[in-house]
Amino acid sequence: LKSSPITQLIIFDASDRIISEELYFRSQLNNNKFLISLNATGEINYYNDGQSIALGFKSEEIGFIAGYVAVVEGNASLAVINDYASYMNIHYAIGFVAGAYHAADLLNRNITLTVDLSSNFISDEFGNPYSISDSDIRTKANNLYLQGHELIYALYSQRHIQPVIDAAESNDGKLILSSSNQFNLSDRVITTIEPDYSDYLEILLNQYLRGTLRSNSNILKIGASENAITINNDFSRLNTYDSVRHNTLIQSIVSGNVTIPSNPETLTLYLESLGISSTDIISHLYEYYWRY
Repeated sequence: LKSSPITQLIIFDASDRIISEELYFRSQLNNNKFLISLNATGEINYYNDGQSIALGFKSEEIGFIAGYVAVVEGNASLAVINDYASYMNIHYAIGFVAGAYHAADLLNRNITLTVDLSSNFISDEFGNPYSISDSDIRTKANNLYLQGHELIYALYSQRHIQPVIDAAESNDGKLILSSSNQFNLSDRVITTIEPDYSDYLEILLNQYLRGTLRSNSNILKIGASENAITINNDFSRLNTYDSVRHNTLIQSIVSGNVTIPSNPETLTLYLESLGISSTDIISHLYEYYWRY
């Protein structure tokens, strides 16, 4: 490290706004500190300070794969719900809608899809969510299954996922979840798909050790092209989708053969190209997307 002016490297999860701000201001006390933030969304504008690199994620790519898997596996009625309409969850939902309709188009199937990003969180004085009722979560998921939805893409933290799992088990419903830590909680979870920063972090850490790590003024968005998407390696709960199909889909994304929408406008155009009008879904996404 003698060649590097950096003496302390901090890696943290920027999805927690309070922690992000605290670490940033603390870093200003010492010019020898350098921050690498994960899951950056642009909510905190400190990326021009010469002391940080912000890594964001193309969450819509993960959502796209989840939607594709859901339909390939034979599910015709799908839903997306979350504990909090964060930047990443909104983009997961956009990708899920696109992926589901993409697979339905390829397989000549009809599907129905519900997107509900509403939250039962109570917010503190700074607008940060801190409380949610398990019974409200369970009721939301339970109602979707009772309405005939076969599979729910549930974007919930480890703390709040159990009520969704309870609803799935009570209704013989299926789930796709966003963390591998949740896969073994129930056999109703058919797979998990999540970000994987490890390869890209290794590149940055090597730069750090060589003394060549430099700040970037923009959020660096990574995804399939950076080998940063991980699907659960247990395919036993899937009937059709396997590692071969998965690698083929990843390559289609990387090569650009599949173009994944990243906002409500491009999703609208994407669906229109498939002959689909989903005004309810689009207007619901717009309701939350404007915040970011």
